[in-house]
Amino acid sequence: TIRRVLVIWMRVLVVDDYPGAADATCLLLRLLGHEPLAATTGEQALEHASTFAPDVVLLDLGLPDVSGYDVARMLRQRPGKQLFIAALTGSSSPDERVRIRAAGIDMYVLKPAGADNLGKIIAAAQRSICSPTGDLR
Repeated sequence: TIRRVLVIWMRVLVVDDYPGAADATCLLLRLLGHEPLAATTGEQALEHASTFAPDVVLLDLGLPDVSGYDVARMLRQRPGKQLFIAALTGSSSPDERVRIRAAGIDMYVLKPAGADNLGKIIAAAQRSICSPTGDLR
């Protein structure tokens, strides 16, 4: 059986306060054929979201200046293109999952996010921006 897969090139904002992790994630995303941009603070993420216009935001929840939850809420309040937001977290407790959903985050992945998990995030984002007929929304 041959499966046809539609691969949509995505602009991905990678938000992680550890520059090495952000750079490694950006490298993996480039290898997967996407255009990443790194931010290391919540404020920088909000600025980049305005100028870079990402399709996907990979968001560390434990940022030094603004929590990832608050960054997600602020991004959701902005008019314009709907973003797919995936949280990168070190915890998957039931309480954490409730907070993630309440912040408007679409998906969460435990750290570190390897190539397989990045691929799953991108695939979920692609499904969320395409209608059932395959047309872009």
